[in-house]
Order: sequence, then C-alpha cells, then structure tokens
Amino acid sequence: MIPISYDLEKQEVRDALVPYNDFVRHFKNKTIEGAIKRGYVGHKRVDKNGNDITQYLDASDRKLLQWIRDNLERIAHLDAERLTWLIEKMEKDYGVTKHGDNRKRKILYHLFVECGYDGGAFPKDALIKATGLDTCPYCNSENVDVVLLRKIENGKPVTKNVKGQLGHFYCKSLYPYLAISRNNLVPCCSTCNGYPNKHTVDALVTGLVSPYVEKSFDTLLFRLSIPCDLYGTKIEEKQCDIQFDVSQNRNYNSNIAVFGLSDLYNARHKYVAIRVYNAFLFRNNLFYLGSIEQQTQNLPNQQNATYEILKETWGVVADKK
Repeated sequence: MIPISYDLEKQEVRDALVPYNDFVRHFKNKTIEGAIKRGYVGHKRVDKNGNDITQYLDASDRKLLQWIRDNLERIAHLDAERLTWLIEKMEKDYGVTKHGDNRKRKILYHLFVECGYDGGAFPKDALIKATGLDTCPYCNSENVDVVLLRKIENGKPVTKNVKGQLGHFYCKSLYPYLAISRNNLVPCCSTCNGYPNKHTVDALVTGLVSPYVEKSFDTLLFRLSIPCDLYGTKIEEKQCDIQFDVSQNRNYNSNIAVFGLSDLYNARHKYVAIRVYNAFLFRNNLFYLGSIEQQTQNLPNQQNATYEILKETWGVVADKK
C-alpha cells in the first residue's frame, strides 16, 4: 500500500489546501452556526395534513452542534490515528451511534454529507492535489491524479478535470461527522472505492489499515513465485504466482480481502511474466533502460496509467511506489 501524508513543510501543499481551509471556515460559520441559530436542520416542512414535520433541534442536539462548531478545525485536520478517538467520543458523550435509526447521526448526515461533502462546494480536487498522489494507494495500480483533459464539445475546445475518487475510509453513512475530515478522505480508484470492494465496508469492524496511518512502502510485500528453471527463458503467465507477505502487519489480511488484491494481481499474470522476463534480460543494459525512459517521458499526461504499464512491460524499474 502507498502511504499518504500532507507534507505541510512544502509551500505547494499549503497552497493546495487553501480551498479546503476556506471551505471548513465557511462550513463552520454558515452550515453549523446557521443550524444552531435556526433551531432546526433542513427546511421547514409540513405533511399532507398540514402537520409540522420540521426536524427541530432539542437541547442535546444543540450541545452536540455547539461542540462541533467550537472544534471543527480540529475535526477537519485530526490525525488519522485520532479518528477512532472522535468516533468513541461521539458515541460516549453525545449518543451518536452507527446502529439503527439514530436521530443525531441523521442530523449530522444532513449537515456533513448532504450540505458538506456532497453539497457541491467541497474542494475534492484540491485535496487530491495536496496529497501529491497519482496512484491508488489501495491497489497501487490505477491512476487517481487530477488530469486536465482537452476536448471539443459543440465545436468549441473545453478543458475538464478527470480525476480519481475520494473515498471515505470510515464510511460517511456510519460516521458522518468524519465526512469532511481530510485524513479520512483517501484518493482512490473507482474499483477499490466501489462495490463489491470498499463501498460501505465498516473499516472499524474489519480492521482495515488506512494509507494515512501506514508509514512505509515495505510493510505489505509481494511474493512472486516462478520455477527456478524458468529464469532467463520466456515465462508463461500461468507459471507466475503472486502472493502477499503480511508478516509485518497481519491487519493487511483485511485490506487484501476487501480490495480483492490477490485476484486483482493474479489476473495480470501476463504483465508480470513479461516484466520479469524483460527485467532479467535487460536489468544490466543501461543503454536499453535509458532509451526506454527517454521514449516514455514525453507521453501526454492523460496517458499516465499507460505510461506506467509500458515502463513495467518494457523492463524499466519504476519508482518504489
């Protein structure tokens, strides 16, 4: 897995986070403070019989929202290791649970998810850019970087952002108060983020390892098995067997299962076989490696994923990610 961190020592990272910080301030002053002052969430509503069905805040609801308002910057920037502390606090001190039809969780879902993360103003591109990530940290395979795609629509040139997704490590339907916390938002590919992989899996129950908690590229390692007498010969794809070494952190068994990593990588036997074969033949041929690097450096940005595949296929050692 690829570790993620926001390197706040770098000016470009701080600059990339400006839209996010602006959003957090606006969300605090308008969305949270506004609900407290109004005394209800959403719009005032009546049913078909004229009965008032507005979701008014009671005293305990107000107490919860006042604490969130006073601590919102802390919630937004809370370290990944401390997110479980907040989950425990929400349940113990304010009765926000993930079980059943919990009233307070529904209130927070409306505010943090419907008005916040899904409200249209949340700067998803800015967070992806600030991480500096270009590959899905879960599968280490698909591109997640923000890429400018130039195309023609209705006879006019347009530029659009094409990007990966931001997945909620702790599911937003179960833990809505973490829906805008940057260390809970993982840039990832649609395969890993969707069904039947991560989707709405409860990371707290399954024991998933977060990319924001991981500090090393080498905690989860590949083990590639090839018959010894095949080295230096053309290797058939079915003769490669890819396994994972979780000896340094056995919680990675959950990641492997949830994201289907064994099936994902073993479905690519062909690329692995070609990679091993070419690496064996050309690993000492500096002229060959240099020429391939030169050829691939000029590929367009929108072909980043293809670029990585070509590097691997042609026997060029990619960077450690």
